[in-house]
Amino acid sequence: MGDAVSDAAGSGLVVLGTLAILVACSLAPILWPAVVALRRRPALPRRGLFVFVVGALCHGTLGLLAALIVLPVSALLVYVVPQVEAAGAHSGGPIASIARLVAEYWWIAYGPVLVVLAVTMTRWLAARWTRIVSAMAS
Repeated sequence: MGDAVSDAAGSGLVVLGTLAILVACSLAPILWPAVVALRRRPALPRRGLFVFVVGALCHGTLGLLAALIVLPVSALLVYVVPQVEAAGAHSGGPIASIARLVAEYWWIAYGPVLVVLAVTMTRWLAARWTRIVSAMAS
């Protein structure tokens, strides 16, 4: 009985830990630029706009990457792979299995890629932000 309770508590901790990681990855495009905007010296002008722009760039870039990867892979799985398998040719086997793997599990890479994009976009945009804001004012 004691083992069942400790197993349930352990699996609950795993679920909570996974949930915390997913939430942290999801909020990275907002939290990381906010931290940089508040702690950067000299202060960034229009900090709220900076956080919004970095978040929009991160999600837009990730959406574009997902569309460029998932749509062709899905088209391959829908139109090409069934024809190759119906013809009896097994030369497409490795390509089909890799395509199925990408089509089914692309979402696992979403969180880490979002964090990498948040850090990259924040660094890239923070270095240029003062000039961008001054250009918008004129």
